[in-house]
Amino acid sequence: MSDAVNNQYPNPPVIIEEIKRLLERLSSFNAAEWRETNRLIGYLVSNYFFAGFANRTVFESIVDRLEKFKQEKENLACYLRDDFHKSDQGKESIFIESGSTLSYFTKQLAETYPESTQNLFPQITTNNFLVQTLLFGHPTSEVNVTSGALRERYLAYLPFGKELIKDNENGNQATMDSDRVKFRRLDRILSSLDVIYATASTFGFLIGPLTGKRDNAIFKYCIFNNQAHRPIKFCIAEPKVFREAPDRYSWNFSDSKGVKDFSLPYHLSHCLLVFDINSEEQQTIANTGDIPIDGLVFSQKYRLEKVLSYEQGFDPSGERINFSTAPHDLGLEQNLPFAEKQPVVGVYATWLDFLESRRSGNIEIIIGCKTKLEADLIRDQVASANKCIESLQCYTFRYREKDDSVGTSIVHLKVEHS
Repeated sequence: MSDAVNNQYPNPPVIIEEIKRLLERLSSFNAAEWRETNRLIGYLVSNYFFAGFANRTVFESIVDRLEKFKQEKENLACYLRDDFHKSDQGKESIFIESGSTLSYFTKQLAETYPESTQNLFPQITTNNFLVQTLLFGHPTSEVNVTSGALRERYLAYLPFGKELIKDNENGNQATMDSDRVKFRRLDRILSSLDVIYATASTFGFLIGPLTGKRDNAIFKYCIFNNQAHRPIKFCIAEPKVFREAPDRYSWNFSDSKGVKDFSLPYHLSHCLLVFDINSEEQQTIANTGDIPIDGLVFSQKYRLEKVLSYEQGFDPSGERINFSTAPHDLGLEQNLPFAEKQPVVGVYATWLDFLESRRSGNIEIIIGCKTKLEADLIRDQVASANKCIESLQCYTFRYREKDDSVGTSIVHLKVEHS
């Protein structure tokens, strides 16, 4: 055993490395090694400072997020690493958002920068707890963390109110007023960086990103609407993308116990959209094709009603979806320019309006797939989305794939104007 083990455990990271080395020889352990391993692990579990992460519920939540769609995330991380060296090398500062998807990318990035290349490693700002801990002590990086409460659900630092409360109008107004001030502060940080890496819980090509909670949705809304129009690379694993498939996010998928998360009406009524929805536009798209594309357009059988997040819900009998959006939960009024006194910058618009307002190449969407087969299915979905966008006759942009990803398990899109 190393000296670090025989001492009174002064350095937990060294202990973790010692455990890793022991576990590599797990099959040949003798009784003494079993006792020593149990003692080391017991120290980490019982130590007061590790108690929160030793909690089984918390630990399993972290592991579940890291393991879910692991192959897609690892493929994406390797591609993002190579893409960074090609296109973003030399950028002085980047933002990496919360999410296990981007944690894998950070790991790849850190491993490609030995100490001898310290001057090449970008300054990283993040709200991602996993990124912060991954780079803790890394010789080539100083990590800046944005302010906010650490949320267990996302392992993210989020400054905005976690939720609004029904029948608490005054309290909700105070929350929204405070959040608009915090929004502006966050925007100043994001607008000072060179490149932003973002992600989401799910994504539709015509409705944009979605996420589960109010505070995270508002954070993403600030990212996309950064006042300086910093370049954004939106990165996501393929199973999180809405597309035509019998096993995911369908309008007709059963709402029975165990599979309700794959019902699109249920999903939309229990998540927040980062951008607004134009119901008439969605119906126009639905009417242009023979069959509405699942996950891209709203079925004609449902009536959409925008509400504050605490009023969200899905009413199967009434065929109504009560949905909420980040700007609506910030208390912003639709289609009105931001007043001088309003401490919020950005655009209260649909995802398509937002993309139309950005210059060519400013927004990139990079999707990690398990194999080339899934990537080709996404490419088919992109073609369908472009057809829908063209049918509206009011947008000049289209999704265009970069040559670097053609024929691979990655789909790398740029939003470009014709």
